[in-house]
Amino acid sequence: MSDQPGDGYLYRYNEGVKKLLNVKGGEALKEVGPELVFGVTLEDDREEFAFLLSTIKYSSGNVSFTALPANFTKFQFVNPAGSGVLATIIGGWFRPTGGASPYGIDIRVGATIEAPSSTVLGTALDTRAPQKSSACSVQSLQSATAISGVTAGQFDINNSAAPGNLDVPIPLLGLVVAPGGNVTFFTTAVNVAANLGALIWRERPIEDSEKK
Repeated sequence: MSDQPGDGYLYRYNEGVKKLLNVKGGEALKEVGPELVFGVTLEDDREEFAFLLSTIKYSSGNVSFTALPANFTKFQFVNPAGSGVLATIIGGWFRPTGGASPYGIDIRVGATIEAPSSTVLGTALDTRAPQKSSACSVQSLQSATAISGVTAGQFDINNSAAPGNLDVPIPLLGLVVAPGGNVTFFTTAVNVAANLGALIWRERPIEDSEKK
């Protein structure tokens, strides 16, 4: 924010407007002519403007595991501590594909992060940022350790009889994951194959005023 009274310009929006108006220079855009008065309509957040506001959409693609006896299948969406970005989940599905019955699945926010067997970074869904790596990742693993109980600050969404080979939409659209936060998608029975399909999220820089 500006240190001058009446000049409260959030950096990202200031930079976005400068790009839209082709304004050069590093100084904040502190005034414009009447013919260039602009507004930000929060209800009409056009996808093509997101990049100008330093916001990039990512997809994990499909991440999957075959069934493994005595092991639970887990996928963890992780926003690392100190990443400097806010992530918002906006799409995806979770699918048990076979193995032991029933095909129970659960989604937990704030579970303990486990050592992954593989890590997938997001692919930018904007051709203007083909080499931009995501700060967040999807970490997958299979282990014999069950995730049970909900402690303070956590919540879970359980489906105790998810049908096999049927996409279960992720019911967390709009969930904001701050640095150090995570979401875990996992099977509640061992020996269940599962896919986490095309988890989609947005990342943008976090500003000091948005931190706790």
